[in-house]
Amino acid sequence: MRSILSPQSFICLDEPFSALDEFTRFDMQKWLLSIWEEERPSVLFVTHNIEEAIFLSDRILVLGSKPAQVIKEINIDFERPRREELTLTPEFLLVKKEIYQTLRGVLND
Repeated sequence: MRSILSPQSFICLDEPFSALDEFTRFDMQKWLLSIWEEERPSVLFVTHNIEEAIFLSDRILVLGSKPAQVIKEINIDFERPRREELTLTPEFLLVKKEIYQTLRGVLND
């Protein structure tokens, strides 16, 4: 919380919403996006949640296992501000499928 509320040009968040239920997590994601819209800091957001990564990001780096390495970089071109209904569009689901298959391939290697 301190990272988000203090005025900084760079914010690093490591799974800040992982312990929240689905609806609270989504509210917090929208809140984070509203802060980003106002201040425009650079944000490094670590998550294991594919939908969260897509909804919040402009760019996703999929990491492999030890040692961590970038397996794939995916640019997210959805317009901002992000709308809740985005998560149910065919375009969103295509990106989710791409990331899922990338991760599945990494885990099966």
